[in-house]
Amino acid sequence: MAFGFPPKCVQDIPFNGMDKSHFLIIAIDTAFDLGWKMMVIDETGFIARTRFSWRSWTEEVTMDINNEKATIKSECPGSQILDWGKNKINITAFLKAFKETKSRLTREEIEDKLTNLRKELKKEHNEEDTDQ
Repeated sequence: MAFGFPPKCVQDIPFNGMDKSHFLIIAIDTAFDLGWKMMVIDETGFIARTRFSWRSWTEEVTMDINNEKATIKSECPGSQILDWGKNKINITAFLKAFKETKSRLTREEIEDKLTNLRKELKKEHNEEDTDQ
């Protein structure tokens, strides 16, 4: 159980030889598989929210990918000072589901999803440029 303000759990995840863009695609698919609501997705990670339940008022989960590793953080928003272990549960569930997603997706599926993500990000970037 995390105690602090706000309570959170943070863990680094090594790439173990995996390409960081492939890691990102598997991480995004994992978050969707867990039913998390994606708030932001970009080339360096994502921000998602967990579902509201009797055990949780939702947590914000952030994945930050740099050149050496990925860092996942689950954090309670607002003024909550105890998380009753929910942030650690989110990280543990993500790591388990990540392994399953990694073994399920083929290299071709990962490449297709990466191509689609890059197209979507480019489209969003172009839309932002025309709005200014």
